[in-house]
Amino acid sequence: FFSILFFYRYMRLTEEIRKKLLGFSPPTDNPVMPAPNYAEFYKSLGNPSRIVAPMVDASELAYRMLARKYGADLCYTPMLHSRMFCTSDMYREKHFTTCAGDRPLLVQFCGNCPRTVLEAAKFVEGSCDGVDLNLGCPQGIARKGHYGSFLMEDWNLIYSIITTLRRELAVPVTAKIRVYDDVDVTIAYVNMLVQAGISLLAIHGRTREMKGCETGLADWEIIRKVKERFPFLPIFANGNILCYDDIEKCMNATKCDGVMSAEALLYDPRLFSPVSKRLGLLNSRVYKKLPLTQELIDVVTSISYEYLDLAEEHQAVFGHVKAHMFKLLYHLLSHQPELREELNSVHEEKSIPDLRACVAMIRSKSVVALRESGVTQQEHISKESIIV
Repeated sequence: FFSILFFYRYMRLTEEIRKKLLGFSPPTDNPVMPAPNYAEFYKSLGNPSRIVAPMVDASELAYRMLARKYGADLCYTPMLHSRMFCTSDMYREKHFTTCAGDRPLLVQFCGNCPRTVLEAAKFVEGSCDGVDLNLGCPQGIARKGHYGSFLMEDWNLIYSIITTLRRELAVPVTAKIRVYDDVDVTIAYVNMLVQAGISLLAIHGRTREMKGCETGLADWEIIRKVKERFPFLPIFANGNILCYDDIEKCMNATKCDGVMSAEALLYDPRLFSPVSKRLGLLNSRVYKKLPLTQELIDVVTSISYEYLDLAEEHQAVFGHVKAHMFKLLYHLLSHQPELREELNSVHEEKSIPDLRACVAMIRSKSVVALRESGVTQQEHISKESIIV
């Protein structure tokens, strides 16, 4: 009874919200500004088509530089909390670093106060190509803090934040959103963002509720419909980009200007490069466990060393580096789960050279495991040929 009651109450509230959102009109107390020059801004970014998504504690400088080496042509910073960014020198120093080669770059903030988001953005406007408003975070902390996707029912506030940034900043304003489960509302939402003055939009083709075990596939069709309605607006499609072949599939399906990937890049930062096709560490829709081969060992450890070199060069936060290593080494650790504890034992009081030594140990033990399995790379290829 209670579940049925909740269902009808939820549906009624959803219909009320739908009518409210579809009836939105911009506040009259905000002066109308000229539309951005969309094409000029997109061209100034280098017409990017392969984009590193904003990832909390993961799209930091060192990892951005690694992704750029392998074909990423635009990166977002991790989501930065605007209030903390304004009030804490330590927070700024820990969570925002950049360098000369780290361009083009969009810096993403979350927040629910126009003046606070603006104050935070003022710190970085001279070190980036644009400031992005996070309207997509679906996590509980965003619900508690009333930011990210939990602003989706408050278009007046979103409009105010974006117009304030647009009026006061020297760089363009962009946004990253999630979709509604209603095409008309999603299109109206984007129309509001366009009226507010965004210069570029990234669309995660999942709703706010699609997270964790309920993630499911992103909806490329709704992204395509948005792009059809706003052909002048540079739009990036986010969701379902797990391997190199997905890039072209998504571009064809959505007609967007670029594709954005997040978690898949943490397992294979070469995803945007054709070299990832030689030994795809991921395949479409599936995080597969690859057979242990010498090539797999060489590729995984080589990428790990590359990242550690960049992390050392750019003085990355140790906790962020260690978290990256578990994903970069995933395919070797999946064959010998006991080695996870070896990596886990490298504590913060230790250093990146200790992580490098740990990678060497994992490589050595993986080679031994391969030798003991009696399956050489050539034997594996022969077996695959027989199956095919």
